[in-house]
Amino acid sequence: MQVVHYTDPGCPFAFSAEPLRLRLAWTFGDQLDWDTKLIVLAKEASDYERKGMTVQMQAKGLKMLQGKHGMPIDTSERERLAA
Repeated sequence: MQVVHYTDPGCPFAFSAEPLRLRLAWTFGDQLDWDTKLIVLAKEASDYERKGMTVQMQAKGLKMLQGKHGMPIDTSERERLAA
């Protein structure tokens, strides 16, 4: 069976779904043919800049995601926005 898995590594909902995805892979093994598709909310960092996002806001959001969802992400302030 083919499974198309859409994910975003920065999304807390995608992160929280990982245990279920891993259980499916463990339970069904080679019976599942995984096709993982990476999605993002913006193609370029300038999309966020046009909306008023700053590196400080991004760092604050990453800290919130890490604290609330236990995501193992770097919360330091970046030199530039990431898309």
